[in-house]
Amino acid sequence: MTREIAAYRDPNLDDDFLWRLSIAIVAAPGPFSRFDGVDRTIALMAGQGMLLRATEGSFSVTAKTAPFSFDGEAAISCELIDGPTVDLNAMTRRGFFRHTLRREEFIGWITVNGAADHTMIVSNGILEFSWCGRGTLGRHDAVAEIQRGEACLFYSERPTEIFIVEFMADR
Repeated sequence: MTREIAAYRDPNLDDDFLWRLSIAIVAAPGPFSRFDGVDRTIALMAGQGMLLRATEGSFSVTAKTAPFSFDGEAAISCELIDGPTVDLNAMTRRGFFRHTLRREEFIGWITVNGAADHTMIVSNGILEFSWCGRGTLGRHDAVAEIQRGEACLFYSERPTEIFIVEFMADR
């Protein structure tokens, strides 16, 4: 099951999206969907992890590994490590956008500066934020589109993590 967090579409193009951010629950082993012309990055948010198999080799994706990037055309199959997972997925259509996805673990305050055309924050815990007002994010909630030059402050009393996803237009 996949839940779209945000996507950027151009109504003048036939393509489904130019960039997309989603959370997927992977409950069974099997092949990943193919997305021609798309660059993808996946990060584990919950679960023990997965083993991804491709023609280039096998790759483990766990809560301790860096996010894994791959071409949407790649034939990737997934084996689960001890049960279902929750994964964060960033995708960009080549020639239009590119992206980065990174995990930041923190306790106390952290500042995230909008340094890309579109910066998204996805929470993997409960935390407070200050950006265009104040609020609380729950697990797997997102702050949408911090603009270039804006700053968003996050606070957590307990160790937690956020995922920072930056989408940059190819100019």
